[in-house]
Amino acid sequence: MQDYVFSDSQALSTLDTTGIISTNVFDLELTGSGGATIITDDQIEAYLNVLITGAPASQAGVEGMYIDLRTDDDANLAFGSEPDDGDSSEQILGLIHVKEDDMVAGKKFSIRVLQANLGKYLGVWYRAGSTGLTTGVTVDAWLSDTPVSENEDIQKTSNQY
Repeated sequence: MQDYVFSDSQALSTLDTTGIISTNVFDLELTGSGGATIITDDQIEAYLNVLITGAPASQAGVEGMYIDLRTDDDANLAFGSEPDDGDSSEQILGLIHVKEDDMVAGKKFSIRVLQANLGKYLGVWYRAGSTGLTTGVTVDAWLSDTPVSENEDIQKTSNQY
């Protein structure tokens, strides 16, 4: 599976409870040549991987942040903290809650995503769990066929006994 990179050290310095969309939003009906190939009814099975690339020493007073993988027929995916009940194309495909204590550089998160009916666009939505996030938080987020793990550096890499 080709990785979809939503954020590459994206700064979340103005993050509030409404939230913001990832730097990259993918049009799932756009081919490399610019033609339309409809793939949004295909099923995806993947992992949303997130890496905190930068964070201040203290996040006192915040309630962490939420990271959602979202799909919609609207390009900006800007429907606030929850999908609008009146539009069936808006969906949250996966959700990660990053607790205050886990908002440290180098922390990794993964969530498995399985969705049969995608909308046209796919992106990641970031929102603070409280009124605002302390400046200095940056993240990487991508969709992949393999999860990231905090312990991947020490896990076995072969089947030798």
